[in-house]
Amino acid sequence: STLSDKAGAQKLNVVRGLAIDFNDNIYAADSQNHRLVKYSPKGVGAVIAANLKLPVAVAVDAIGNLYVANGTAPFYLRKLTAKGTLLWNLQEQQFNLPSGLTVDAQGNVVVADTVASRVAMVDALGKKVSTILTKAADQLSYPYDVAMHQGKLFVADFNNNRIVTLEGNSKSEVFAGGKTKGHADGNGAAAQLELPRGI
Repeated sequence: STLSDKAGAQKLNVVRGLAIDFNDNIYAADSQNHRLVKYSPKGVGAVIAANLKLPVAVAVDAIGNLYVANGTAPFYLRKLTAKGTLLWNLQEQQFNLPSGLTVDAQGNVVVADTVASRVAMVDALGKKVSTILTKAADQLSYPYDVAMHQGKLFVADFNNNRIVTLEGNSKSEVFAGGKTKGHADGNGAAAQLELPRGI
């Protein structure tokens, strides 16, 4: 069914981020409507948060809390309950278009800080921001999205046409792709990707 017809009077207008919780609810960052919309597995829509100022990324943690980042300055990262109650609001001056979010097992939020060409980590309390991958050390160029799988971080490194991984305190590694744009299967650098924006 078409979910965009089931979230009240306004239809969805440029969805920039999606997340799915453990109950199969879908959360949409409805960017041009400046809101976060929740859809039940049956397709019933409800506005969880409004007045978000161009939300571009959304993530959900293991207990159903939501995280949303906006796409225009001043950039912020917000943590909400599943019902939309604000838990904390972090405005980080170093953020420059945070386009992708994921949450690790400890509740830390990993941010693909796109224009800054870095990946940052925000602690579970929304107090401390640390940089874990950079342009200088890891040759990142416009990372657009991040995802966690079994404790390993995956980064869509847009301008470098590759997926980068990081696990624990080890150095980052290329998982797939490289400088050359293309569309080819293969292992590691033998694979070819073109400007990956999501993962």
